[in-house]
Amino acid sequence: MNEFTFVTISYNHEKYMIEHLESIRYLIEEYGQSMSFDFILGDDCSRDATVAVVKEWIGAHRDLFRNVTIIDRKENIGTINNLFDSMSVCKTHYCKLLAGDDKYYRNNIFKMLEENDEKLVLTPILPFGGSVSFSGQAQTYKFLYGDQKHIGKWLHYRNLILAPGVFIPVSVWRDQGLRDFLAPYKYIEDYPMWCYLFHIKKMEYRMLAEPYICYRMNSGISRNKKQEKFNAWTQEHDRIVRDMKVLIRDGKKQLNPHWYYFTAMRYYYSHKKSVNRVFSENTDLKQFYT
Repeated sequence: MNEFTFVTISYNHEKYMIEHLESIRYLIEEYGQSMSFDFILGDDCSRDATVAVVKEWIGAHRDLFRNVTIIDRKENIGTINNLFDSMSVCKTHYCKLLAGDDKYYRNNIFKMLEENDEKLVLTPILPFGGSVSFSGQAQTYKFLYGDQKHIGKWLHYRNLILAPGVFIPVSVWRDQGLRDFLAPYKYIEDYPMWCYLFHIKKMEYRMLAEPYICYRMNSGISRNKKQEKFNAWTQEHDRIVRDMKVLIRDGKKQLNPHWYYFTAMRYYYSHKKSVNRVFSENTDLKQFYT
């Protein structure tokens, strides 16, 4: 790998953006010798100074990047259109798309991606900035490791894939079928995207135990009920649950037989001995902070 693009999407991320950009700088300076880097910002009409902060930082660190593209929208087009439009200007074979309120961890993503060409790479995320449950995430990834052949099946029950930790090949973003599949939605791309990639495309993937992304808790539309977009986001979420024919829905889950089946299978696969090839018996994601 000798070329790489960092693609950042943002909406009112002014107070988080410097952390995000500095994490990019760390990866470039630590692991990016003899590589060329591009940077793309797709800002979806932020009402704060997000774009100004990025421009000022880029001005001070312009030598890090071969090309810089800043998309400063004058009207809000929604998360999904912002994703695809931002990715459409990516010119490198390798890239990582990440929201401006999250940041990169210290592990070498360039080496990891080079070893997993043209496959989805699923990695655990490191939550920060809010209440964190490590045990639940560790159990979920043990569950998926234990039954990798049926990940598509489990998507009928719940979205188990943590989007910030997924590395998606550029070719996937250029799939018109994916864009058409997501066209009915505006804010939520991850769940329907996984359903398309695993149910329709039968996408190959790998799962790694090492974290590469730090995910900020309690931010974004789904975390902030004060934002005017929250009601629209909630309505879209409910629509996706119906469209994707999710077998477990919000409500009294104990009355739903699918809830018992899913819970039992998750427990079974998360305790299979075969997962030891990736996680030890007592794996706790806290260890990744050290």
